[in-house]
Amino acid sequence: WAGENGVPADAQITPVYTKPTDTQTVYDTPADAYNYPTYTYTPTTTPAPAVQQQQEPTFITLPSGLQYSIMQAGGGGAKPLRGQTVTSHYTGWLYGFGTPESVKFDSSLDRGQPFSFTAGVGQVIKGWDETILDMTVGEVRMIIVPPQLGYGARASGSGKIPPNSTLYFIMSLVSIVG
Repeated sequence: WAGENGVPADAQITPVYTKPTDTQTVYDTPADAYNYPTYTYTPTTTPAPAVQQQQEPTFITLPSGLQYSIMQAGGGGAKPLRGQTVTSHYTGWLYGFGTPESVKFDSSLDRGQPFSFTAGVGQVIKGWDETILDMTVGEVRMIIVPPQLGYGARASGSGKIPPNSTLYFIMSLVSIVG
């Protein structure tokens, strides 16, 4: 409310003239009334519906510099062991998690096929190995991978990922194969 007397600044003000009586009859013109104006307003914009605010994720920072937030807890089963084959779905961005400024560079979900790799043996970036070894099947995490746990000083992804980039992923552990 930025207007006077509690009237919104964007309101269209229309005078309505009334006689000072117990019934408060409303008249269309001042000639029909005793010139006791009251005012009504019609907002020019429709108020936005109430939107439930999403809570910002809380990230845990590990000694390596990797940050994660659990979006969905797993089934509580075993975590993969170094050398086991796992399947994972993921989406990766530069500059944030799916914001207008971010740039999606890859997604297994877009291909409709989870990604399989051997956990903990260096087949993927260090940040992924560290994350996947701490997840249970069904778990979904947001992770922020600093450059030293990503691609470091080299570019990757046919130039889509610049050198020294922080990487943002949402990844899920789909299965532990063997």
